[in-house]
Amino acid sequence: MFSGGGVVTRRVRRRARLIAAGLAAFLLLGLLGGPIAAAADLDLLKLEKPDPVPTREVAKQLSSKPDQTAQHPWKSPKVTWPEPATATPALRESGAPVKAGSLPVSVGRTTAGTAASGKVSALSSASDRAQASGPQKVQVQVLDRATTESLGLEGVVLALRPTAGSRGERGRRGRLLRLP
Repeated sequence: MFSGGGVVTRRVRRRARLIAAGLAAFLLLGLLGGPIAAAADLDLLKLEKPDPVPTREVAKQLSSKPDQTAQHPWKSPKVTWPEPATATPALRESGAPVKAGSLPVSVGRTTAGTAASGKVSALSSASDRAQASGPQKVQVQVLDRATTESLGLEGVVLALRPTAGSRGERGRRGRLLRLP
């Protein structure tokens, strides 16, 4: 009957002994530092404290060049959140983006090639456009600021829903391609 690898067990034991011997030697050499420091009478508390480096006030010197930042101070931009609203734009067959009413959002179809790559191209082929099935219209809703904060989010929250001509596989085609 097979005993289970006697050669391998011997190799493991030999390596373990070598590692243990090396570690013991390393620890013993580390202990030698104490007697050497005692023999040299080194005591950190008895060391002389060095004199401080002399310092003096630095005189203010004006630059010969004008300060460009003082001439153009930074101004905080005015942040405006979009008003909550809903729009239902008709999607173009070409896949070109269309503005969703007065909302600051543009939506468009994805083709088989752009759905995989996540990039929109104006040079999509006719076969790609023919394969672009999906809704004819999509409802775009911008949620109000209070709802956004209640969700624990910072930023604009959009809801997209297909409304007409919807077919299956929405999850594969529904992609957010770009955030401004």
